[in-house]
Amino acid sequence: MKKQTVLTLQWAVFFIFVIVAFGMIVLTQKGNLFLYPQIEKKLNTYFQEHYLSIKNEVSKSELKYSYQEKSYYFLYKNKQNENLSFQLTYTKNKKIKSTYQQDYVKGQSFLNKLCEKFEKEIQKLFKQDELSTIQVERKKNMTDFKKKEKQQLLLEKEQKKVAFYQIRLSTSLFNLNAKEMRKKMQTIDAVLKKNGYQPLTYQVTFTLRSDGTKGFIVKNITRDVLASEKLETILNTLAQTKQTKDENTKIEMEELK
Repeated sequence: MKKQTVLTLQWAVFFIFVIVAFGMIVLTQKGNLFLYPQIEKKLNTYFQEHYLSIKNEVSKSELKYSYQEKSYYFLYKNKQNENLSFQLTYTKNKKIKSTYQQDYVKGQSFLNKLCEKFEKEIQKLFKQDELSTIQVERKKNMTDFKKKEKQQLLLEKEQKKVAFYQIRLSTSLFNLNAKEMRKKMQTIDAVLKKNGYQPLTYQVTFTLRSDGTKGFIVKNITRDVLASEKLETILNTLAQTKQTKDENTKIEMEELK
């Protein structure tokens, strides 16, 4: 009888341990569940006081807990494009932080993701030996655009039509002269234009195919300059005068060192 009582107690202790351990795991992953209603109310009040004007254009997640930051947060996503979002966070110091301005008004995270998407797409358009180190970098925020352009950015089929990024790339040439540089850039731009891309500018590193240490970096090349074929004249002038910048077009050229 005593053995059975001891065994029963051992099992009881084991189950209590399992329940406590499970509770600790839940608390670790979910935070203090008893605080959820209080924190949720505070975050909802903050939203009502500051962002009521966008209430109908965003959807709200359930209250989440960040174990790393020891904080609770709501994620608000634009109903037209969920990649445009911002976060309201209740910190461990009992303060409310918001990413509304940088992530939703300026759309920085959203546009950065678009740049990453465009970069992967553009890399597939060219052979690896033709171009290398293709990078797409954000140069504008949502606040730089009018209503029509903002709307285009939210629609996947219209996003390419908005110029908000710079394309950086490297390419090698048999001859490092202005004519060959212009021809190469026109060829590259024609491919991108055919596929609907509208970069603000290009930054290109031209290297000599026989010696990759020799070359030039040309910055701020626009599609308008390429279309008017001014690039060759500008590069020749910069080389002859040993200047680094054309003040009219803002095109810059520097030799690789």
